Formats: sequence, C-alpha cells, structure tokens
Amino acid sequence: MKKHLLLIITLLFAQLIVYSQTIPYKFGNVTFDELTMSGYPADTSANAIILNEFGEAFIENDSPEFLDLNYYGKIKIFNQKGQSEATITIPLYKSGGKEEEIIGVEAYTYNLVSGEIVKTKLPAKEVYREGLNEKHNVVKFTFPQVKDGSVLEYKYILRSPFYFYNFHEWTFQSDIPKLRSEYWAKIPGYFNYKVSLRGLLKLSSQSTTLLKDCFDPPGNLKSDCTFFKAAMDNIPAMKGEEYMTTLRNYLARIEFEIEEYLSPTTGGKERFSTTWKDVERQLLMDSKFGPLVDKNQKFYTQVIPAEIAAQTDSLEKAKLIYAFIKKSIAWNEKYGMLASNDPKNIIGKHSGNIADINLFLTGTLKAHGFNVYPVILSTRENGYPTTLYPILTDFNYIIANVIIGGKSYLLDATEKELDFGTIPFRCLNKEGRIVDYKKSNWINLVPKLFDTEQINVEMTVSSDGSIKGSFAGRKYDYAAIKERKKINSFSSMTDFQKSIQDKFTTGTIDSLKTENLDVLNEPLEVKFKFKLHEEDAADSKTIYLQPFIFDKLESNPLKQNIRTFPIDFGIKKRSITNLSITIPEGYEVESIVKNTNFVLADKSGFYKIGTEINGNKVNIQTILQLNETIYPSEAYPMLKELFSLIIKTQNEPIVLKKKTVNIATKK
Repeated sequence: MKKHLLLIITLLFAQLIVYSQTIPYKFGNVTFDELTMSGYPADTSANAIILNEFGEAFIENDSPEFLDLNYYGKIKIFNQKGQSEATITIPLYKSGGKEEEIIGVEAYTYNLVSGEIVKTKLPAKEVYREGLNEKHNVVKFTFPQVKDGSVLEYKYILRSPFYFYNFHEWTFQSDIPKLRSEYWAKIPGYFNYKVSLRGLLKLSSQSTTLLKDCFDPPGNLKSDCTFFKAAMDNIPAMKGEEYMTTLRNYLARIEFEIEEYLSPTTGGKERFSTTWKDVERQLLMDSKFGPLVDKNQKFYTQVIPAEIAAQTDSLEKAKLIYAFIKKSIAWNEKYGMLASNDPKNIIGKHSGNIADINLFLTGTLKAHGFNVYPVILSTRENGYPTTLYPILTDFNYIIANVIIGGKSYLLDATEKELDFGTIPFRCLNKEGRIVDYKKSNWINLVPKLFDTEQINVEMTVSSDGSIKGSFAGRKYDYAAIKERKKINSFSSMTDFQKSIQDKFTTGTIDSLKTENLDVLNEPLEVKFKFKLHEEDAADSKTIYLQPFIFDKLESNPLKQNIRTFPIDFGIKKRSITNLSITIPEGYEVESIVKNTNFVLADKSGFYKIGTEINGNKVNIQTILQLNETIYPSEAYPMLKELFSLIIKTQNEPIVLKKKTVNIATKK
C-alpha cells in the first residue's frame, strides 16, 4: 500500500541568506501557445487545467493582526465541460465576531478571435459575497465571455485574522490537473510552526531561508522572518473513487501548526501542545470537556431512574444507562469535541451535539462507578488524524470507552439503531485517542467482526415459466444498522413494502414482515412472499430462468481502469446467498452457472459459487468474503475482476429443457 507522505519541517533560523523574492508570474502575460493549447497529454480526460498557481502568505506590517494571502491563478478551458471551472468560489471562515475577507479581485478572460488576443475584464459588481453557514461565508464570481479554448487569469488578497495557531494552509491538488503550483510563506521570528506535507505526492522544490528585518510592525518590534518556499509540477487531478474515505486523506497540501511563540514585549517563550500530554491536559481542563464529566457527578447520579441505578449486574446496568441516554437526548446532527451546553440544559432540551451527548454518557457512567474515558476521533469524512504529533484540529468527534469485566466497549449514544458496544460507521476511521491523565493511548476503532448479510430464497418454477417463492434476508451488525435506518425512515411497513415492490417490476410481493427490528443485539430479518410472471412458456421446450432476482449487483462499483488510492470498505464483509429452486415436472437442467472459487492474493478474500442438482431440485450458494477493511491500490485489478465475476454470475440464466419422451410402439 502506498503510504501517505508526511514531511515534518521545523522552521529554524540557521543562517542569514539573501534570497530572491521575484514573483514567479507576470499578471496579464497570456501567450498564443496557451490559447491554442487543445489538451493535456498527461491526462487526456482533462476538461480544463491550471497552467500556473501562486500564493504568498505574510503578516501585514501596518496591520499585524492580519495574515494576507496574495493569490494568483491561470486556468485553461479545453471544452464545454471545462467551463464550470470559470466559476470561482472562495470559502471564508468566521468565528467570535471576526471573519476573513477578500480584497482586490481582478479577473480577465482571454480569447483568440481572428488571430488576435481579446481580453475581457470581470466587472467588480459581479463579485458576490454570500453567507453559507454559521462558520463560513463565500465569495463567488464567474468569468465573462468564456468559450472553448479560453484562458482565465485572476488574483486577489485573502485577509485573515485567524493565523496564530494555524498559518495559512496551501493545497497543491484540485479536481483538475495543474502544471505548476507554488507557495511562499514569510513567518516572523516570533513564531515557530510545525510544517507538514500531506498526501501521496512529492515536492518539486523546497527551501527554508532567512530574511533580515522583513517584519516591521508599529512599536519597534522588528524581526527577521523564516522564508519558506515549496512547489509542485505536473500535478494530477484529485478524483474521488468508490470505497474511500475523504479525498483530504490523500490531498497534496502544506499544513502549519503553532509550536512556539516568543513574546515581542516580554521576551518569554510559550510552547503549544507539543506533546499528547499537553493536548490532553488542555482538553481535560477545558470547561466544555473535562469538567463536564468530573464536576457534575451528583447530577449524573440523580438523573438516572432508581430502578436502573439499583441494577446489580454491571454490564446490564451500563446497557440500561446507555439506552436511557440514547432515548432521552436526540442528536441535533452537529459534530464537535466540545459541549455546547450545560448537562442540565442538555437533558432539559432533550437535544445536543456529539460532545453534549457522549460527554453526558461518559459522566453518567463514571458517576455510577464505571471505568470510562472519553475518546476523541476523526470521522471518515473528516480524514485521518495525525498520530506522529498532536494536532487537535484533526479531530471532530468524541465517543466513550467503558471497561467492564476486563472487556472494552466503545459507545456512542447518538443513534437509536446503535447497539451497546457499537459506534457509527462514520467513526470507523483507523484509531481514536483516549483522553485521560493516566490512561491516554491510541485505541483501534475498526471492529474485527465481519459485516454479514445472508439471503435465503426458495422458488418453485411452473411449466408456464411463472415463479412463486419466498425471500428471507438476515443482516448483522453494520448491515443491520443500515437496514434498520432505512426501514425506520418510512412512515409505515406498508410504505417499506411498496419501496421493495417498486424495484420488483416483473412481479408482486406480499406478506412482508420483519423480526428483531427493535432488538438491536439480534440479526434483523426481512421476509416476504413473491410471484414472478414470465411470458407464457407452456408450449416452449426451453425455459430461461434468472435465479438472482433480489439484491442484485447492477454494475461494477470499481469503475476506473487504474486506482490511485487504497480501497477502503470500512469493515470486513461477508455476503451469502442460498437459492433453492424447484423446477417443473418434465424439465431438466441444460445449463447452470459453473462452480467457481475465485481467491484474492494473500487469501485476503474470495468469491465462491457452488451448485447442486438433485432430481427436480437445484441449489446454488454464493459466498463473497473480504477479509481486509482496507486494500492497497495494487489489489485493485483483482477486486475489480471479483466484482465483474459477481455481475456475470448474477446475470447468467439457468436453462431448463423439456425432457424428450420416448413412445414405445405396441405390437
């Protein structure tokens, strides 16, 4: 498996170097070669390409409370599909009454008309600012007169009051390829940042040098600067693929995290979260985290009903507390590691964010004598957290870890379909971090169990080609959670049955029922009867039977010819289908899918087909088993072949042929 490239660069003042600061572009310099460029040989599917991109981040001398990013970009449009790149959207962060802003937008469209370069300016009135949500605004504009072959050029200044903890990040990759992307950062000597290169790509060039007296704010606070430069050339587009976590896990980018600050007034040094112990202490002392657990113990003992508190079996008591909190507090769909409210208000409103609910759960279990600890993690959509050194901003979620009888249980009380000891699929993202003064450590979030589904179908085929039968589907663990959510989204079982009927266009279903819909520690079962009406084949010598009529794989989920990223299923998988078919009297099987055992490399999975014919009974069993949660990109061809085999199997008919009758002539 390709590993993420993680390069840690410590910015130190080693020597004074006079370094060229010539900006690597000339605004307005668009050439005939760029305008006549018809495609990108390295990626013939590209509809557009970034020809050049540059960013320079520095703290303003006159306004040292702001970090400015001077941004420049030049885009080539190849065809109509690429014209969507003519709309630029710039996200702006806001918090605590402060917000980022965009200054000095300049944008031009260049077209080749009758052999001459025609330049069209974007009117200032067509730059729009919109509120997106409570944390973000956006600035948007669309280039004018965009056509196939256009070159777009623009620049702006992004001014941010948020830079102390995280200097401006730079992203090298996007959804279209780039010929070149370069970033400069001038960091005053008062700051020392950890700089990391994330993703799978390598830099084309990189340097760290010293600029003398480059920072000169009011108040005689002049200092030298660390001058950091990094560039990449011929950068491939970042395209999403099936079965993967967020693209951000693999996105080539530079990140900054504050490590040390030297006060210009006192000369004192302040270090920031340089060890996990520092970070955990910071969280445990935060009024919206640790004290919510430890300083509300009396309240947590009183909030639980007496009959639950009186339970003597530890595991059963923990399960009852978990069920009570899950029922009493609804998740408001908001994430976060810090609580938004006081525990009394949370239970009073019966609503809260992730931290509200799971810190409440942690505190309540602790108040009732359990060894329990909060665990911070990053969801699959948020990306992998860094484990080499602590960066709190990598995390966006919290769950609880309780130890009962020497066994560890991970708990999340945000969804009613979750059983005790099960966390949501969104949390299955490698490792989480236990936060405690003594027990701090990494903990595996991915269970060792198989996500299992089993289908049993019995069908009887009549001589006219019609079919009657029964379906029984059983799902375990995460497959069951997903199905329970689906069923609970319908207002009635009648609506759920109708949703199945709508997909079963060639027949009818009835007598649908479920078992263990609310019994979360048991497999979920869905059963129904069905009829399939085929074209009248009463006089036909041959019947073509499609045995795989439920949960059929319609297309290969692995669509790319070449896979760049690991294939992440999140959890190991097992799927079993058992078909029992009674064929009509007077017919025999002429052809049937062949017995097959397709095994992946290193026995990391298999797809097995087994058939048996016994008189008028035909039995078919298929088993798909994936023994790994994450497969390297090198395994992609075999996985793709495996799914292709499943599709071929499920589309291969059983051919029934009418038996030949020999009539003896009487003498």
